[in-house]
Amino acid sequence: MNIKKTHRRQVSMITVLLITLIGCAFQSLGQPPKPGFNENLNTADNIEIERQKVDIERQKLQLEKLKPWLTAGSILFPLVLGVVAAYLQMRTAFKIREAEAKSAFDLKAAEIVLNSADPFAASGRASALSELFPGRLPANFADCFDPGEVSDAGIEEMKILLPLLIEYKSDKQEILKLWKQIMPRDASWIERINC
Repeated sequence: MNIKKTHRRQVSMITVLLITLIGCAFQSLGQPPKPGFNENLNTADNIEIERQKVDIERQKLQLEKLKPWLTAGSILFPLVLGVVAAYLQMRTAFKIREAEAKSAFDLKAAEIVLNSADPFAASGRASALSELFPGRLPANFADCFDPGEVSDAGIEEMKILLPLLIEYKSDKQEILKLWKQIMPRDASWIERINC
């Protein structure tokens, strides 16, 4: 926004300068030329004035040599800023998309593992995902939990056992004893029920 305002100011200043120069040129067309030397001054003064005029003309020439560079700079500077801004914006957008993709992948991997029937199946799925995507998942992804420490009972087994215990309350101890023999991995949570 500031670049546009600065550019507009520069254009308006150049326009005013051109109009002034054109006006001066038209005004000087109607006047007779002035003599080079002033008759009232001596020769040394006239030489000094001419030297000063030459110095002024040199300075004008140096400014004229500098003008193309200033013009090129005034065009290239905003252009370079625009290119840098576009590059930074694309780089930031790429990093954001990359982070979103990694997060989506991690969430999907966790969803696949958590949708397992029991902790042992979850551990197997985690190991399989670690083998399939070694660079995408952390190295310890499959080793994050011990299926034996997580509840050994699957939901399906509980759905079978709990109604039996409710229906046959008098035979609770015998049912639990038989269940432990049939399903030894369920022993830890059967002990909690047996209290």
